[in-house]
Amino acid sequence: MTPVRRRLIAVGAFPAALLLLTLVLGLAGISGSSVARHDPGAEPAVGRTRAIRYDEFQVRTPLVVRQAELGFPARSWVGVGEHDMGLLANLPVAGWPNLVRPHQVPYRVLGVDQAFALEWWLVQFALPAIGVYALLLACRTRIVVAALAGLAFACCPAMQWWTSTGLGTVVGYLALAGAVALWATRARSPGARVGLGALAGWLGACGALVLYLPWVVPVALIVGALVVAAFLAEPGRPRSARSVAAAVLPVAVAAAVVGGILVVAFLGAHADALRAVADSVYPGRRREAGGEGGLRLLLGAPFDVIAARDPAALPLINGVNQSEASGGVFLLAAVAAALAVDARHVCARPWRARLPLGAVLVTGAGLVAWYLLPVPAAVGGLVGFDRIPSYRLLPPIALASVLALALYVEARDRWRPPLRDRGPLVGVGVFAVGTVWAAAVFTVDGRHGSVRSLAVLSLLFVAAVGWALWRGAPGLGALVVVLAVGAVLVNPVQHGLGPLRDGPAAQLGRELRDRPGAGRVVVFANDPAGDITALAGITAGGVDNVSAVNLYPNPDAWRVLDPTGVDRTAWDRYANALWGVAPEGAAPRVFLETEDTVIVMVDPCDPALAGLGVRTVVSRVPLTRACLTATDRVRAGAGALYVYRVDRARVPGAGR
Repeated sequence: MTPVRRRLIAVGAFPAALLLLTLVLGLAGISGSSVARHDPGAEPAVGRTRAIRYDEFQVRTPLVVRQAELGFPARSWVGVGEHDMGLLANLPVAGWPNLVRPHQVPYRVLGVDQAFALEWWLVQFALPAIGVYALLLACRTRIVVAALAGLAFACCPAMQWWTSTGLGTVVGYLALAGAVALWATRARSPGARVGLGALAGWLGACGALVLYLPWVVPVALIVGALVVAAFLAEPGRPRSARSVAAAVLPVAVAAAVVGGILVVAFLGAHADALRAVADSVYPGRRREAGGEGGLRLLLGAPFDVIAARDPAALPLINGVNQSEASGGVFLLAAVAAALAVDARHVCARPWRARLPLGAVLVTGAGLVAWYLLPVPAAVGGLVGFDRIPSYRLLPPIALASVLALALYVEARDRWRPPLRDRGPLVGVGVFAVGTVWAAAVFTVDGRHGSVRSLAVLSLLFVAAVGWALWRGAPGLGALVVVLAVGAVLVNPVQHGLGPLRDGPAAQLGRELRDRPGAGRVVVFANDPAGDITALAGITAGGVDNVSAVNLYPNPDAWRVLDPTGVDRTAWDRYANALWGVAPEGAAPRVFLETEDTVIVMVDPCDPALAGLGVRTVVSRVPLTRACLTATDRVRAGAGALYVYRVDRARVPGAGR
């Protein structure tokens, strides 16, 4: 076997293993979804569901099932008005948009249970791990270090708790784009450079068109800075302007052409929805300043195991919910301290070789500054940070931390003779001080955690980070192990989507969808028990559900309810809408409950509902109004769903 072939096999073994594991789990229909919450009698195969994953089990997963039920339409009546289904929430749709969402191809060839599970493991595990691995390989990092760093990021708390905003997709595709771009500049023939540049442009478009700016902007900055630094640090590269242009121009042009065409085509196809999002009160006109983060959250990730094991449905970790509290293991300060002590040796000639590590540390420092310091929105707007709530930066900071640790490990291990241990000792000391402080102030629902648990976790993480700084790959392996334990505790093991797809609410949704004259449906959520899972089930069934999530505001449809625009600041947003029964004859009103939740109060007989095409009302409690005729009573959980037909002839003003 030739050395080149052995190298290719060695490089390909890690991604091949991850993809094989993903395929096995996906085809078995195993995911980490919390859809078991839709059936009070159901439990996941292992572990427990997570109430904080509302956006997963109550919003996105029902929409995915709905898309499959309807044949993956590009547009559908969901919420108040028709909406573009291919823009937000990364939903699978039919047609060419699959070019920039290749991880959703399984939906076109498999059943929804298997396709959903495959997408889950691709986005939550395989894609980000392979992306980090490839990017570090392109930076001349050894295979074992790159693979362990990829696993460390995939297992960090941020990747485990954030399941509906495409974090893994952004990191995976943008990191792969950066890796391919670097490899392209090293190709010997112009044709290879153009081909690899085109591939990099396609991957970059796949990552950018997730369109969730709190991930896209910082991850693009991290990857972009690292790629530029790695190109400048390339050993033996001629430094003349002509040679640099020959290496970069074919790659840049090909990437810009392919990526640009895809981005322009995608944005053009979704122009109306994009305008609605951009013009909305939330998130379109929202601008952020820095400094909303806190040190307790930044340094508290080693204690995520405590958060994962807490029996409360929605515990507050350090004063915020579990997803907001999750990050990575903050390593930037530890690596910077170790590097400062080792700088004389690690950064010795050729100094260009340390540019990639320096680029990650500097970029990471910028993210930490936006996270902790009250930087004005106008300043942050220079790099797009004014679109990023600073508390959303914990996952990108985790990415920068993992990359910095891997690059530092590689720099030390390449130095011969071996360095003394002052750098790692200082680095682990900095990490230990921050971790012990975070343990001292760590709270769950306002109460301090178990001293024993905090001490054990602190010791494990400090030992793993110190070992990694000191001995490289073995320590990285230990860090992966302690992170993986927490990752396993976070995710339930869910087989299929049965609790949602086969539940009584979804079955009712399918029946109403096929029932002649049923029209659109409104689900009233004024249930004394507070159970609103029926909303998601009916949406999953495929019927037009006016009370479903509003992916963005449809102003024309909302004006049917609010013709004077008095409530516009409430409904002009991405919003989960909870509908309640208003007093008879009362005008419809929309109230803002939280930044992304609105309350809609309307009389079931109001002509505005007729104007939205509503012919069916579903409620958790019996309703008595002149215009309502009972048609069904469906058992759902501990209670029932009451279904009524709206008699338009008995609705005042229905003819308007």
